[in-house]
Amino acid sequence: MLPPIKHGMKYLFLFILLPHLILAQFQDSMKLEPILISGERNNGAAHLSIIQNEIDKLKYLDNNLGQVLMNNQGLYIKSYGPSHSSTPSIRGASGNQTMVLWHGLPISSPTLGLQDLSLIPFNFFTASSLSKSTVSEDGAEAIGGTLDLQSENNSRQAEFSIGEYGTLSGGAQFHWKKKDFQSNTKIQLNQAENDFIFEPKGIRRPQTNAAVKQVQFLQAFDVKISDKLNLGAEYWYLNAQREIPPTLTQTSSQATQDDWSHRMVLNPVYSGKRFIINTRIAYFLDEQLFQDGSLVSNIKSGNAYFQTGYEQVINKNLKIKLLTRAQNIQIFPTNEALAEYSEWRNMNSVQLIIQKNKTKARIGLTKEFIPNQKIPLAPSFMLRRQFGSLSVKYLHAFNYRIPSINDRFWKPGGNTELEVENGWSQELDLRWSSKNFELSFIGFNRKIDQWILWTPSDEYAWWVANNISKVWSRGLESSVKFSKEYEKFSIESMAAYQHIRSTSEFDLAVPKISKGDQLIYTPEHQIQGSLQLKTKNQSFKYSHVYFGKSTGINEEIKSYHTAQLFVNHRFRFKQVINIFLNINNIWNHQYVIIERRPMPGRIIKLGFQVNFN
Repeated sequence: MLPPIKHGMKYLFLFILLPHLILAQFQDSMKLEPILISGERNNGAAHLSIIQNEIDKLKYLDNNLGQVLMNNQGLYIKSYGPSHSSTPSIRGASGNQTMVLWHGLPISSPTLGLQDLSLIPFNFFTASSLSKSTVSEDGAEAIGGTLDLQSENNSRQAEFSIGEYGTLSGGAQFHWKKKDFQSNTKIQLNQAENDFIFEPKGIRRPQTNAAVKQVQFLQAFDVKISDKLNLGAEYWYLNAQREIPPTLTQTSSQATQDDWSHRMVLNPVYSGKRFIINTRIAYFLDEQLFQDGSLVSNIKSGNAYFQTGYEQVINKNLKIKLLTRAQNIQIFPTNEALAEYSEWRNMNSVQLIIQKNKTKARIGLTKEFIPNQKIPLAPSFMLRRQFGSLSVKYLHAFNYRIPSINDRFWKPGGNTELEVENGWSQELDLRWSSKNFELSFIGFNRKIDQWILWTPSDEYAWWVANNISKVWSRGLESSVKFSKEYEKFSIESMAAYQHIRSTSEFDLAVPKISKGDQLIYTPEHQIQGSLQLKTKNQSFKYSHVYFGKSTGINEEIKSYHTAQLFVNHRFRFKQVINIFLNINNIWNHQYVIIERRPMPGRIIKLGFQVNFN
């Protein structure tokens, strides 16, 4: 069993109570208006909302972002188990090639170079968007797409759910407004024993040492100083405690991992008649403690940002965007494998956006500077044209990924001579829509040189990081959606298929991949479908995802599919109360995503949400 979460709790509850004790003196009659957390992304990439209706917001309110992306978007998520390490693989890219943004700033760990999606509560960021494209106005390090975390901060609600295997989840959101001042508070608590039964090779076996606990807190303030100046401030706290279960080849495990994060941002926005200046000053502090018997690893890092964006409307057909970001990375001396280290980075980009009638074009250029690293100039181009109900878009961009701190400096195995991963990508997007139908086809092509891999050394007894591969990713994504409203109910359905070929252009010894073979943990076929019915007070949704077979490091990963059933009834009193039933993996399918790491069978959860708006 995990110990109670204590780290920073007294400060957490002070943050929760203080603004509401002050604001409680104000009148109760308030008009609720949203606090805008992130500005609109208008970079030509297909930034699509992860959730597009109220049913899915209820369905996934106790899920982390990784679970939502897999079950709602059909995205391949490399998950080690419920609430354990989860990273995305978008179009065959690795997890550290996907950019995760909060307030337009990357939040990925500077040491690992990636963000664990199981540590992001979906209920905090229900307005988040996903772009599988490599084009991003926030930098060119988006080889594997961009996840943009955005909030809807206009709710007063509380929710609770309980499920099998010790699953408990509770959360609340409080929104206050007085004249030009707004405050929004969110808190989320999750825990689970995860002691489910699985049957490797027909032998029933309980999962052990798999408990998780999470507490997360987010406080946002927004004040309108004048008609032209707005000031926002936000703080996001995380503490996660996880036991790490044994693999199928182990009999027991004592390993644990604790994560802490403190993320703070100040966001002044000045709006002129034809221009906007958007500034963000931020500091992120992250710590991770791993223990397994006598083995202890403690990593602590800090990220300081100063970013300013300038947007100017030249005329009705032309707009220019400028962005500059200064970043300081600090590694604190808590681990023998990483010495104390500090690094400054500077990223600058310019975009010209031209729009006339039904045609839109965007030309971008990004240049980043880092000591002892040669960062190529990164151009990008987008052209979109509307032909009646048909939209045609073409993207062409150069992208790169800077080696992580671990890649360069971890002892042993880090390589200070690593070059940045880099290459060109293209995308053709066709979309046709009518009143009730939407049909889309997206073809993509991407070639990345200097792909970084950790492999056994010929000289030493440990693995080392090297630029040893070239990867070619290409494929087709297709989807069809139908929606229609009748007199007493509405119906929505969708089906999607992805064919992804992501192959090494060189022979690799470890993992053993021949030239032209599919990369490990990259299913070639992915299928998704859902059916949703909604009446005035009831809603029903069935969704199903399928992932084809893939190759692990040691063995093949069999194809698998999972289905979800969600039923909700809404009671309308003075407050709106939703009572819901959520069944995950309804057909109780036995499967693994990461080899030798079993996933749970059927899980039944019951819950409610009270909306005080």
